[in-house]
Amino acid sequence: MTSLALSFNEVKFNPIVQCDGQIWLSSGELAQALDYKSVKSVSNLYNSNKDEFSESMTQVIESVTSGNYKKKSRIFSLRGCHLIAMFARTAIAKQFRKWVLDVLDREVITKQLEGRQSISPEQ
Repeated sequence: MTSLALSFNEVKFNPIVQCDGQIWLSSGELAQALDYKSVKSVSNLYNSNKDEFSESMTQVIESVTSGNYKKKSRIFSLRGCHLIAMFARTAIAKQFRKWVLDVLDREVITKQLEGRQSISPEQ
């Protein structure tokens, strides 16, 4: 698992890196970044527009908390975060959308460079 340092304004993300190498962010952190008071606001945006999301944009994961309590939470890929931000009407949403696109661009460039390094010239 890769350790990434991602932050937007005062929100420090704890990204989840799935086996496919994509970065996923939690609904709670996404709500904070978009300046919502509750994660329910992100859930409402998703529920109102869920037909526009694919499995590569959002998933529900299950984690075990203290006391063996299983907690389900929704996570979003960077593309999913951008789509949520498109529906958001907070003052910071426009700035967040630009930030997500910048992070996506960096990820694409990084993956392209990694792909080139794994190809060795024939001898």
